[in-house]
Amino acid sequence: MKKVALLFAAILCSGMAVSQAKAAQIQEAPSAVSGLKAVKVTKKSVQLKWKKSKHASGYQVLQYNAKTKKFKKVKSTTKRTYTVKKGLKKNKAAKFMVQAYQKQGAVKKYAPYSEVVSVYTLGSKKQNVKEINFTQSTITAEEGAVFKLKTKITPNKKAASKAVRFFSSNSKVAEVASNGLITAKKEGKVIITARAHNGVSSKINLFILAKEYKPEVHKIKRIEDTQVIARSSNSLKIKWKKRGHVDGYKIYKYNNTKKKYLLYKNIKGKSKTSAVISKLSKDVNYSFVVQGYRERAGFSVYGIKSRVVSGCVGGGSYTNATSIHFGKSDYTVMEDEKLKLDCLIEPANVISRAITYESSKEEIATVAPDGTVTGHEIGKTYIRAYSHNGLSVRVPVRVVENTKYADKIPVLCFHRVVSDSLKKTKFPKNQWVASVSDFEQQMKYLYDNHFTTLTLDEFYTWYKGKKKLPANTVVLTFDDGDYEFYHLAYPILKKYNLKATMFIVGSQTKETTEEYKDVETSYYLGWDKINEMKKNYPNISFQSHSFNMHYARKQLAVYELTLAQIYQDFESNRLSGIANKNTYQYMAYPFGGFNEDVVYCAKKYKYKLAFDFGPFRKATRNDSVYHIPRIAITGQLSMEDYKKRILQWR
Repeated sequence: MKKVALLFAAILCSGMAVSQAKAAQIQEAPSAVSGLKAVKVTKKSVQLKWKKSKHASGYQVLQYNAKTKKFKKVKSTTKRTYTVKKGLKKNKAAKFMVQAYQKQGAVKKYAPYSEVVSVYTLGSKKQNVKEINFTQSTITAEEGAVFKLKTKITPNKKAASKAVRFFSSNSKVAEVASNGLITAKKEGKVIITARAHNGVSSKINLFILAKEYKPEVHKIKRIEDTQVIARSSNSLKIKWKKRGHVDGYKIYKYNNTKKKYLLYKNIKGKSKTSAVISKLSKDVNYSFVVQGYRERAGFSVYGIKSRVVSGCVGGGSYTNATSIHFGKSDYTVMEDEKLKLDCLIEPANVISRAITYESSKEEIATVAPDGTVTGHEIGKTYIRAYSHNGLSVRVPVRVVENTKYADKIPVLCFHRVVSDSLKKTKFPKNQWVASVSDFEQQMKYLYDNHFTTLTLDEFYTWYKGKKKLPANTVVLTFDDGDYEFYHLAYPILKKYNLKATMFIVGSQTKETTEEYKDVETSYYLGWDKINEMKKNYPNISFQSHSFNMHYARKQLAVYELTLAQIYQDFESNRLSGIANKNTYQYMAYPFGGFNEDVVYCAKKYKYKLAFDFGPFRKATRNDSVYHIPRIAITGQLSMEDYKKRILQWR
């Protein structure tokens, strides 16, 4: 009796410690939601997406009501995306906000509201902004400088709103007004974000320099739109785009003897935009670069040199390019795939067919010197091609989802597998019991159709976005630990070299496994067979189905147990696993049931993922860490339905 009292006191103290720790953990308020934007818009729906808020346990989506002139909550969710289907009208702006919250018992602690996004449905006269870009890639300025940022939006004419909001990542380094006016305050780096009405955004790096101006860092822009034009039979003309913050330009000509560019001409005056190069020979391709400079405190500060341009004089056998164009008006490439652009230069006797390329968004796609484009992320970039003498043309390149990679993976859930005769005589209508013949047919289908099966560690790596997997990938999981798994399912998995995970119930897992009997009674795997399988076939792992929460009386165990009792169940499972050299990193909730306390304990024990038993769809990278869905593969399933659940279910 004394021991029982001591045990109860220990559990109670443990529960109090957990409760106190939990309370301490959630006292810190969640941060405001950022990055809210409309990612998909149709005629009847708007899909919103936002970034994760620190310390948040959930989010509420609010929609503006024109009649009440107030924002009203339309949904509470634990996910970071939500599709709105109500309250949308053609040619009317729908406005949304998202607010993070954290539960503290029955009380919710709310973060400040997010920025408002305004969206028009597809088919409206006004269009949502698709892209927003700064006119520069980086900006350098001195302390105390005041200047205005410029952006371009797409579409330009039909955009619902051309208004752009600006934000500074560090207002102590640089402040930015709502109209894009920058005030440089002190030396450092800051990121300026520009956001359109529907949340589409773009970022730019801003470097603030100390008052002591340094020659190696400056704010003179690179010389652009440089071209070479034949002026006569012995002279060329070089022209370029005017730049600000300069006192003149320097032209460098390539020296074949010294194999480098040497200063050829110094053009003083910031208004100059061309120069003539004389005393040249026919049929020679001369190369040049142009650089802006500024005089300051006794030294020259230089900008970035222009791209190389070259050309020949007139009257010879060869001529400069008169046109450059792509073979198509746009191109499409899949992620991680390559595409060779077909860019043509005319005329036939052009002195150089060299082409240089650049991508406007290298994070989406890069382009090699030979015109080979490699897709990286889904989106659109522009590839610009330049002829030797500076003519240019650009073409849109869209990077699309690579259909050979999985963006969704079905996590299949099996239960008990028995002999054909036992299924027929004892379990003909029991969906949780399958025949070994049906099971083998299902596994053979995966093998014959070259499906990739995963361990949960491999699935977790994919889930975290650190690994790409083939589109035909599945995860095989089994619940409960029925001992027929060793005798019937395990040999089939080995036969087809498939990977799987068994979720076992700790209290049902004894030291040794019962001798196999083809009977109705349920028996469970013991540690002897589990360790044998782990040693002989590492493609199978054994994870947690709780220690003793796999029961349902009037309600599921998780709903009738206290936090302290649930915590003790996790601790008992951990100790049981350690005693048998088995570490639990993943969990399947018993009967798919879970609540806040179970999730809290899963976090406390550092489980990587937890799987439920529904809503019977494929898992995505956007699913909650502790709410990964699985698809039930029941004992009553036809082969056609089995294929549909793998291939067609969303």
